[in-house]
Amino acid sequence: MKSFRLDTTSINVFFESWPAFLSALAISGALMYAGWFNATCQGLLIAFSALYFGYALRGRLTENLRAKYPNATYLWLVSIGLTSAAIGVVTRLLMPSLQGSYTDYIWIAISFSTILAFVVMNRRDRDVVK
Repeated sequence: MKSFRLDTTSINVFFESWPAFLSALAISGALMYAGWFNATCQGLLIAFSALYFGYALRGRLTENLRAKYPNATYLWLVSIGLTSAAIGVVTRLLMPSLQGSYTDYIWIAISFSTILAFVVMNRRDRDVVK
């Protein structure tokens, strides 16, 4: 049985990106401290989280899409859209009182607009629009 070892490049990438991750946590914490129950702060936190983590995880989230659509550009837009949808669904599950509120409109708008932008920007690619 092989021993479990982390890839050295992924460890190096993590250590190189720690300032961005720490600043994302600090901004999220400041927004939560300013008032998570304030509708504006909820929307900003969901938008910030979707944009940051969607862009930061774009390589992992778009591996299968890159294989399926080799000529497509701006795959990071799909990554942001999927991350926004995941954050929105998790928010709805963890806080049922927020269902049907401003936060739903935020994550649905981000998901819809980024995926639509991806399709529009790749409208000449036959694999994307079929």
